[in-house]
Amino acid sequence: MTDYKPRKKHHYFWWFAVIIVLLFGIFSVSLSIKTQLTLNQITVKNEGDPLPDVYLDLPTPGLLPEIKDSFIKPDPEPDRLDVLLLGIRGVDDPYGGSLSDAIVVASIDTKTHKAAMLSIPRDLYVYIPGQSQLRKVNFAYAEGRAVGGEAGGLRLARDVVANITGVHIDHVVRIDFEAFQKIIDAVGGVTVYLDKDFVEPYQWSEEGEFRVPAGKNHMDGITALYYTRSRYSTSDFDRARRQQQVLLALRDRVMSLGVLTKPTFAFQILDILGNHVRTDATPQEIRKLIDLARTVSVDTINTKVLDTSAGGLLSQDTIDGQYVLLPRTGTYEEIRALAKNLLQ
Repeated sequence: MTDYKPRKKHHYFWWFAVIIVLLFGIFSVSLSIKTQLTLNQITVKNEGDPLPDVYLDLPTPGLLPEIKDSFIKPDPEPDRLDVLLLGIRGVDDPYGGSLSDAIVVASIDTKTHKAAMLSIPRDLYVYIPGQSQLRKVNFAYAEGRAVGGEAGGLRLARDVVANITGVHIDHVVRIDFEAFQKIIDAVGGVTVYLDKDFVEPYQWSEEGEFRVPAGKNHMDGITALYYTRSRYSTSDFDRARRQQQVLLALRDRVMSLGVLTKPTFAFQILDILGNHVRTDATPQEIRKLIDLARTVSVDTINTKVLDTSAGGLLSQDTIDGQYVLLPRTGTYEEIRALAKNLLQ
């Protein structure tokens, strides 16, 4: 009589292992495809010139002709990468949703991995090609988009900011505030430290007084959005500093979690980006930007805000009944020197 021999348990283990490997492989391929599709979606195809040269070269008579006459298109610098970040309410918002509420130039030295952020206030009165008078800088993207679609908006904003700062803008990234809120929620919030209480009693009055206490605060998306957009109780310059603070906290959170390599985050983040972000960078350039960003330490990032403080480079005025900011010397030379030396 033949003895009965039970099957070895490791036989099932190997089948289980094979299935896991196959599932992981399928997921990896799916994530790779999803990532590529999202990068393709957020990349703005520039087929031809979205803004005709005749439009870009129209003169702007009138105020501050020395600023108009100094319009430049800087050349790229070796070992330096500059990205213009634009934050808007949303292109579907009929009440100025395409106006840029956040304008930040992020600069990276590709050799030393030093980085800097320069915030430009939206009320800066500037030359925008095609306009019959000077306009606030936050109008550049909206006007370019109205004339030349998304590609036109990115290009006109890029050219205007490059003229102000004197640095070549390699890429432009436009994000709306809904994405900002959703991404922060998707990664579990961000942590920021306040030296003193922050109170905004007016802007969000429907929800009551908005308050963030001094000390360490872990913010969800809506809290971070209110914190960065509040402007009635403080100045626009303070708001720009808060925007930088939360952007750095978000960058730190994303990098520490390894968001785009983890299934719990990856697909959700990619969906948000695909629906709310646009850039003139190609998918390959976006991947390089992400890899480069990983090499930068948040603690070493130099942050600056153009303002009207005692040592600031701007002055304030009222022109045609509207509050505007101007370069205090009448030209952009001081601003250009600051932007050029941010990575020193």
